[in-house]
Amino acid sequence: MSCGEKYLYIKKQINKKHLFAFVPSRCKSWSCPVCRPIKAKIVRQYIIDNFTSDTNYMMTLTFFRNDSALDTWKKLGYCWNLMRTWLVKKNGKFNYIRIVEPHKNGGYPHLHILVDKFLIDKDMMKMVTQWGFGWNMSNLPVDKKSVAAYMCKYLTKETFNADDDVLRISSKCRIVSVSRGMPAIFSVKSEWECVKYDIPDHHAEYMHSKVINDLIWKGCVYVCSRPFFGGFIIECDIDVDIDWNCGTLEPYVEKCGKNYLFEYMPNGLQMEMDFEDG
Repeated sequence: MSCGEKYLYIKKQINKKHLFAFVPSRCKSWSCPVCRPIKAKIVRQYIIDNFTSDTNYMMTLTFFRNDSALDTWKKLGYCWNLMRTWLVKKNGKFNYIRIVEPHKNGGYPHLHILVDKFLIDKDMMKMVTQWGFGWNMSNLPVDKKSVAAYMCKYLTKETFNADDDVLRISSKCRIVSVSRGMPAIFSVKSEWECVKYDIPDHHAEYMHSKVINDLIWKGCVYVCSRPFFGGFIIECDIDVDIDWNCGTLEPYVEKCGKNYLFEYMPNGLQMEMDFEDG
């Protein structure tokens, strides 16, 4: 299934406010031009929330090209674990987030690692090639105002392509990983209830309108709608359950003595509703 080919219908309640959303089902691949910036925004907010020191440090590690690109991807985790273990023994526990960026020429990986304490010294410089990395490395102090944007720029570069994705999948290497004990980035349990997961994309607007019409018919006091992650989100003061068959959808007409007409405003927060006698 292609990215965005189907829509999800999800809902949740916050205090007395009910939310109903229709959003595209995403492939969640770093190679996808739609999903990559969404995932990068999640990483950016994660860094803001979890790296709160005034000064953090970013290390950049490269590899010699003695092996093939695939073999280099495969040994990446092993090399980093050797280095991380040595650093913990020497400096104590530290928090980090590690981002792997494929090089635009050949797909060879290099690492950008944000840490919350200064780690590099002369002893480490002597050891770095023994752990499997190249001589070319850097260590830059970054302030908390710019650290998130500085790190995430590597995730939004147009360097992820099908060949790079093959290397990543074949090597089973994560593009983004964090130190043990830190919160997970992408596997957080959703607060949304998934009502339906396979709505065809050409039926999404119909379902959006059907929820609004049913909310009005049920007697809601207010309803508003706005764009939401490539789809729609509806806010209302009441809940509604809808039973439908997506395989036999027809243009919706309210058969209740009144026709409820509404205008969806993509750049606004309010749903305009007019009432006409049927």
